[in-house]
Amino acid sequence: IKLTAQEEVALELRASQ
Repeated sequence: IKLTAQEEVALELRASQ
């Protein structure tokens, strides 16, 4: 899995909600 830093943060934020 290759994501930009911004994409990683976005995924983590969505997962935590």
